[in-house]
Amino acid sequence: MTLGRSGSSLLMQILKKLDITVVGQKFDVKGDPLSQQIHEKLNPKGYFEKPEIFHGGPSSIEFQELVKNSGPDIACKMDVRHFVDEKQLPFWIDAAEDISSILLSYRVPSEQARSEYLGDAVSIQHNCQTHEFTFMTRFLRDYVETYGSFDSVLSNRLRMLASKVDYVAYSDALNPETYVKRLCSILKRQPSPEQLSSAILNISPDLFRIKDSDLSEEERNWAVQLGAEKVYSEIEKSRALKMVSSS
Repeated sequence: MTLGRSGSSLLMQILKKLDITVVGQKFDVKGDPLSQQIHEKLNPKGYFEKPEIFHGGPSSIEFQELVKNSGPDIACKMDVRHFVDEKQLPFWIDAAEDISSILLSYRVPSEQARSEYLGDAVSIQHNCQTHEFTFMTRFLRDYVETYGSFDSVLSNRLRMLASKVDYVAYSDALNPETYVKRLCSILKRQPSPEQLSSAILNISPDLFRIKDSDLSEEERNWAVQLGAEKVYSEIEKSRALKMVSSS
C-alpha cells in the first residue's frame, strides 16, 4: 500500500525479482507516447500497478477476483486511502481471510512532498512558487490524514488484519541487502542466490535523488508544523514494535 511516491514501485520491482507475480504492467499508458515518456523519466524501472485495483480498492471486481482465485505468491499495489475509507470497510472484512500480507510503504514526509512536487512539475510543467507551496501543503495534509488514520483503523475496525501488516520504509533501501533480506523474512521467501543478487542489484543509488537532509530547514519545518513528522514518528514506532514481535 502506498500514498504516492513512497517507494511502492521499488517494492513491487523487488517482489517481482523474488519470483512473486505482480499484478499490473510496468507502465499503463494506454498507447500514449507522452505519458510513456513522462513515466520513464519519473520511474524508469516501472510502477507495476493495475489501475482498476490501485484506484478502485478492495471494492473493485478485479481485486475481489484476485484474492478469491489466487495464491500467496501474487502481489498488487493499492492506494492506502482505500484502507482508511469507511466505504471500503465491508470489502476488507470480506477479503481478510484470503489476504496473506499487507506491506505499507512510507517515506520521510518532507522528502516525499518534494518528490511529489517534482513529479507533478514534470507532468504538468508548473514552476511558480505559489503552486509549489500549495501543492506540497496539500500533500503533507493528505499524509497526516491518511497515514495518521492507518493504525487507528488497523487496531479497531480492521484488527483482523493487524497480524498481516508490515511497514516498509523507503530509507531502508539505502542498504539494499538489508532491505531485500527483510522482505524475504516478512514474506517467508527463500530466493535462490541469483534471485537475491538480482533483487539487491535492482536498487540503484540513483533512486535517492531527493533526501530529507538536503532540503532547506524551512521545508523540513513545514512538515513538522503540519504534523506530518509526528505521524511519521508514529509509523516508525509501529514498525519497531512489529519487528520486535516478529523476531
